[in-house]
Amino acid sequence: MAGRLAALICITNNNNILPNNLLEALDCTPKSIYNSIKDRMVRLQWLVERRLVRNSNVCTDCLCAMCLVRRAESPDGFSWKCRDCNTRTSTCTGSFFANCSVSMEKIAMMIYYWVHEVKTRHVMLFEEIGNWDTMVNYNNFFLLKCHNWLLSQQMQLGGFDVN
Repeated sequence: MAGRLAALICITNNNNILPNNLLEALDCTPKSIYNSIKDRMVRLQWLVERRLVRNSNVCTDCLCAMCLVRRAESPDGFSWKCRDCNTRTSTCTGSFFANCSVSMEKIAMMIYYWVHEVKTRHVMLFEEIGNWDTMVNYNNFFLLKCHNWLLSQQMQLGGFDVN
């Protein structure tokens, strides 16, 4: 009897999630990113592999594993749904993209351009973002995330007589 495919509990195989050393050495171009994020499911897998969104989720109400389901109303086309209590949550929940007003694909590109110090006006043109304040807010957000990450690291940056 033909029926629906079983809902996924994980977006991608854990073997596909890149370890930190490969993430740090990752070299990409805007064209390769655009090609990787055109399809919604491929985009989610790409984001999971780079540890930008969760690969799986647990229901906060009943602590059961949630399933990934298609959802037209969702900006990325998917959401997590609990089979037991029907609770739904965004694939962005608990991630860098939570509470963002711009699409995940635009933010991924904005991050790429920010890291490569592309002028804000050019990013606005490339990504069709019309509001200067939006760009300034995201640039500040990226800076804050990097600042917080650096503060969380147990390493000394600079100084005298450091071996």
